Amino acid sequence: MRRSKRYVGKHSRKHRKKSLAKAGGMKKKAVFSTLVLIIPLLLYGAIDRFCLNYYNAATYESKIEKPKVYAEGAIVYSERDGKILFEKDVDKRLDPLSTTKVMTVLLTMKKIDEGKITLDTVFTAKKEDTKVIESKLSLKPGEEMTVKNLIHATLIMSANDAASVLGSNIAGNKRTFAAMMNEEAKAVGCTNTYFTNASGLIEKGNYSSARDIALIAKEAFKYPLVREICQKKTFVLPPTNLYKKRKIKSTNPFFKKYKKIENPMDHYNIEAGKTGTWDAGNASLLEKASYKGQNFITVVMGDYLEKRYPDTVSLMEYTRKYMDEEEVIKEKFGYKDGKRNAIMPIRVLNDAFGVSQAELTAVQYTDGGRIKIQWKPVKNAESYKVYKRGEDGFHVVANVAKGKKLVFVDKKVEKDKIYTYYIRGSRRNFVDSFLDLCSKIG
Repeated sequence: MRRSKRYVGKHSRKHRKKSLAKAGGMKKKAVFSTLVLIIPLLLYGAIDRFCLNYYNAATYESKIEKPKVYAEGAIVYSERDGKILFEKDVDKRLDPLSTTKVMTVLLTMKKIDEGKITLDTVFTAKKEDTKVIESKLSLKPGEEMTVKNLIHATLIMSANDAASVLGSNIAGNKRTFAAMMNEEAKAVGCTNTYFTNASGLIEKGNYSSARDIALIAKEAFKYPLVREICQKKTFVLPPTNLYKKRKIKSTNPFFKKYKKIENPMDHYNIEAGKTGTWDAGNASLLEKASYKGQNFITVVMGDYLEKRYPDTVSLMEYTRKYMDEEEVIKEKFGYKDGKRNAIMPIRVLNDAFGVSQAELTAVQYTDGGRIKIQWKPVKNAESYKVYKRGEDGFHVVANVAKGKKLVFVDKKVEKDKIYTYYIRGSRRNFVDSFLDLCSKIG
């Protein structure tokens, strides 16, 4: 039998059309699949880029005369940008004394946020909680008091037994609560802190620094209730199951007249504060104040009892002059603050891959003509990349290992300039490489 002339096997025109159509369909599917993968990735990169928080550091030297303080360690810390406006041995390990109680209250507030307790939860004083020295409420074993009233006693009159009751009831015992305190200290960026108790009583191995106390205070004083309590000069604690009502009085010296200033609390816009006292030669004072809408924290540690108040006033007067000067200089330099946006889904994704942006805890122009930057740990990060803006965008200028102190010192700076940075956690994965590529834009 002869084949039909019209038969050309596989390569018939009809078959070729089908093959071309099939190939075209596959290409469209491939393009579509690629777009499905690339578009979300590009969108993620764009949103992440938009949410970056840039930190500006100016290399100008203030002409304001720095005050002389008697404290062994002191700091003025700007809450807005982490800038250190004044420093004296800010990382020296000293007795935190009752400024420790700010950490105790911070952990208490976080437990309330988590829904583990409420302000109305009743805590019971244990025998070991009552075996503390002055100052104290003289709580008795088995005495019951609400969390809210214990916080009042802890912050206003600096009651050691009230702080101990908060710690032992939250964690079960003193040692476990101290471990929680130290974990939280690392989380907020502390590098020279180790707590052994909830009250601040001097014990072997218990220490902190002016910088670290400022970082802890920054977190604790975010709570409106904490600020509200710190602004109370007196408070009446209601009766308990074992004791009548008690009237307590604040230990904060800013409630007292200072020279010609009748009400220093209002004059210096004090929002919160905490004293620490051991004896005439070892005292501390922590205050949060505001000036022209800018919040700042002052800390003096290892100070004379009679000098901690005037030392802090000197720091506040200096800070006001510094901020006035800074306004003029920023206008001259065209200084602009970085973005302060945050989108939770992006943060969660970045945390999962260990590439979240790090929150800076301190930015300072040192006496040696360098810019020093410190930051908080990033979840799941193996290391940290420091980015610095150049004429053609951001570039990685340093890699810092996870186990080391989270500090970068930029030696390549000139006077009277503005430098811009941000820091990311880093981990060996595709997302890390992709964000590196995105960093080169803008």
